[in-house]
Amino acid sequence: MYLSDFLNISLNSSIDDIKAAFRCSKAYLWLCDVLKKHNNEMYFGSISERLHEILVNDPKPYRKEIKELQQNLLNWIVELGMETITIDSPNYSQRIVLKQVVFK
Repeated sequence: MYLSDFLNISLNSSIDDIKAAFRCSKAYLWLCDVLKKHNNEMYFGSISERLHEILVNDPKPYRKEIKELQQNLLNWIVELGMETITIDSPNYSQRIVLKQVVFK
């Protein structure tokens, strides 16, 4: 049995193994790359726009679906306690900050 299709690791994997697999996932690497290109800090709405631009399906996904995908990604980051990204809400919108450079 696998924890996730995109992580491809078993349910009995250690948290360190899960974090290592997540760190190599396309979704996480994409988010780190987008943050690096925007001075290591962006808000939820700006990231949603970038995500919507790169997802080229026919038909294009609804904005609501994009936001759900993005929120799932951010939830993984919080639940795994990823040290490289901080998520806070200084006003209403979530701010996502890359704390250190992430290498592939």
